[in-house]
Amino acid sequence: MSGWKKLFFVCLILGTIACFGVNLMIKESSPWRRNSLLRRWRISNNDSQRYNWQTAGPNVAVRKGTNSELRKNINMAVFNCNPFWLVRANLDKSQTVYSCPKSKRTITVKSAYRDIDALSNADIIIFAAWLRDTKLWEKVVEKRNRQQIWVYSTAESAYFSPQIRDGDRPIGFGHFSFNMSFGYHSLSNVLAPFGEYRPFRDERKTIPLTNYFRKKKNIISWVSSHCDNQFWNRTGFVNNLAKLVPVDTYGACGNKHLPRGSAMIDILEKYKFNLALENSCCSEYISEKLWNSLADFQSVPIVVGPSKSDYERIAPPNSCIFASDFESLEDLSGYLRKLSRNPTLYNKYHEWRRHGDVITYSSKRVYPFTSKESACALLEFLERLSEGEEQLEMKFNPFGKSWLGSCKACGEKDWMRKFNMNPDAFNPTLRKPPEQRRNS
Repeated sequence: MSGWKKLFFVCLILGTIACFGVNLMIKESSPWRRNSLLRRWRISNNDSQRYNWQTAGPNVAVRKGTNSELRKNINMAVFNCNPFWLVRANLDKSQTVYSCPKSKRTITVKSAYRDIDALSNADIIIFAAWLRDTKLWEKVVEKRNRQQIWVYSTAESAYFSPQIRDGDRPIGFGHFSFNMSFGYHSLSNVLAPFGEYRPFRDERKTIPLTNYFRKKKNIISWVSSHCDNQFWNRTGFVNNLAKLVPVDTYGACGNKHLPRGSAMIDILEKYKFNLALENSCCSEYISEKLWNSLADFQSVPIVVGPSKSDYERIAPPNSCIFASDFESLEDLSGYLRKLSRNPTLYNKYHEWRRHGDVITYSSKRVYPFTSKESACALLEFLERLSEGEEQLEMKFNPFGKSWLGSCKACGEKDWMRKFNMNPDAFNPTLRKPPEQRRNS
């Protein structure tokens, strides 16, 4: 055979092998499967992220205009959640099927708890608890189906939210990125706050201001059921304040019994002030304590929690007293005594009620699996996603500065800092990956 014929056959054989190999690569690397939740849901084009999903944890997006197809029956599994929430959602005994009024689709919710195999057939995985077992977390990530949507969901502060723990210290998820989030933080894909201030639409609409001072005979109340101080010593804060101004304490941490329901409101609405003290001071963590004080008890909340700017962004104007504004506990107590004797000054903290309302939301709606309302909110987001109106991307990093790194000492003044108990809560070394922390 002549030389040019040999060269022709060699090129032909090599070309055939190359085409066959390319075809295999295309089939292997297809970023969607026939049974995926969003059948045209596209994973990042970055090959290093696509093939190293477990370690890189890429942000995944549905691009506008793809018109992804969303299944009519969506399966959602809740992994390793606090049994308290599973009982409230009736997931401890059986699964729940939610049918949403504005949709022809349904969501079936079940608890996987610590069963990794139970996650395999789920379209959506909800992570709503922290893990002490790092080996379990590694197995979950290793067996992850790339077509599943992993949702970071929490009603707690960053310090007590879903994350891997090193003993009692939160260390994030080792730079692992979820697909989306569901919670109270403003960066959540689906926002589920504890309450809301709604100014009246008609600027001219005002109502006569009630003399709240006259209605309230007692000074300060505090209600708490969690007395184990892990982040800051709020029990000590209350006890020290009670030495300077009368404070009635209710619940497990107090000395007075508090009934439930309307009887509780009848008692607490007699107080001019209510201590709305969060269990930790992290970005935007403003729980039902603030909203219950304003709406149910119609009292003036004395707040300790995230930054003052976080409160001012969502609370009614001039509705709260910020403990961090005062130079000492004595100054705070002196101001409270002054307000408790002066109807004009006290009623100014209720002036906002002439211009808007406060809405409180049930705690059952704070997770996407605990109520029909919350499950349907998640479904609505997925439908907008499938139509190209939303993007599937985690807007904040559970390991980064906007979340775990946002936890700081409660208050900037020295007198408040002495109540902080856990310096590790805002230790920058915790924001490093575990392997780097061990070497630091």
